[in-house]
Amino acid sequence: MTAESKDTGPVITRDREKGWVLEEGNRIITFRVKTFQSFVDRMISLVGKRLAEMILYQMGNEIGHVAYKYSEDRLRSDEDLGRVLDDVVGTRGWGRCGDFERQVQSGALRCTLTVTGTPFSYERTSLEPTCHIVRGVVAGYLESHFGRKAQSSIEKECASTGSKVCVFEVTFPRLSTPT
Repeated sequence: MTAESKDTGPVITRDREKGWVLEEGNRIITFRVKTFQSFVDRMISLVGKRLAEMILYQMGNEIGHVAYKYSEDRLRSDEDLGRVLDDVVGTRGWGRCGDFERQVQSGALRCTLTVTGTPFSYERTSLEPTCHIVRGVVAGYLESHFGRKAQSSIEKECASTGSKVCVFEVTFPRLSTPT
């Protein structure tokens, strides 16, 4: 935050006696990005890369569903998805959402979202995308909005692999028509 910017986010307080951090009276936990990255790295070393990716994605997916419940009253139409998700993600320190696009092709719905500054690509270098939790958050949020399970969720570009942004693509299967 710069000296000119104004923080309009939630009020954060501390109850030192209990050792709690509170956001508008609700208990939350906080930790540094590097601490969370270490947690993820440790999980990968314990259970293996593919299983860790699946667990992280599923954790993110649940976070996305819960985040939707907290923010769905701000959605007036599908056009609000990118803006509201940006507010949710930015408030939590998970980066910023940029372009949000929807395409219908052969009846299938494909949503693409650009995100900058994710905690998983922050100061990291990798040969493969690393933002599995964010990929899950985006998919879970959109699943809640559209009321159906995603067919696929892919991180097409990742800042940790050298891209300027992370790009997530979530595809929903064609809706079947009653016969």
